[in-house]
Amino acid sequence: MRGVRFCVFSGLLVVWTGAIGRAEQAPPTSSYYVYVAAESDDEVSVIRYGPAGAEVVKTITVGSFPAEVEGPHGLTVDPSGHHWYVSIAHGFPYGSVHQYHTGTDIWVRDVTLGMFPATLDVSVSTGLLFVANFNLHGPLEPSSISVVEIDTMTEVARVESGVRPHGGRLGPDGASFYSVNMMSFELVELDAYGFEITRRLSLGDGVMPTWVTSPSPTGKLYVTGNNVAKIFEIDVETWQIERTF
Repeated sequence: MRGVRFCVFSGLLVVWTGAIGRAEQAPPTSSYYVYVAAESDDEVSVIRYGPAGAEVVKTITVGSFPAEVEGPHGLTVDPSGHHWYVSIAHGFPYGSVHQYHTGTDIWVRDVTLGMFPATLDVSVSTGLLFVANFNLHGPLEPSSISVVEIDTMTEVARVESGVRPHGGRLGPDGASFYSVNMMSFELVELDAYGFEITRRLSLGDGVMPTWVTSPSPTGKLYVTGNNVAKIFEIDVETWQIERTF
């Protein structure tokens, strides 16, 4: 996959091919591709954006039970660019994460995890996959972060995080995994080497966070307060909320 660049956004997996230029330069003549999960249709669509506009070039049916709506939710690609991964929220009774080849989009293998696996990310330093088990339809009780070895798609650890974890993103060095607990009203930092929670930060009673970014180059995390229409800016070093907007 030489010459291909992958970028991951919430709900979107962007695959960029061709030269990477600055914004003020002329638009690229090559194309880039976006993988989009349709949660209610058990499909992942591949959309190509190029000089002529956008088009759906492929639709991939995902999941294991054709008669059921299983709910593909999160997408990511490993640092090598060889595989992409989709979390499947529903199962009997647990959800799963499935591995596919990039380019061919052929299914490789899957692993069963917890209730409603949602957002996920793969470490650049260890190659381990981290996924938040959101447990959307279960009772309000602590759920977990699963750690998966991607060569065999084997769950190697499960760490209790809080109530309804979501929005998980690794730091740029792969040493820490950040997620939010929607119904514990907090941001959580997980040691991605030792598999233990290292820090928690309350965002305030009743604030339901759903997403967190990877740390910015200036050392900031940005968290969405889903029910209060606010973004929280957190300094990673001081572990304090610096501003909201």
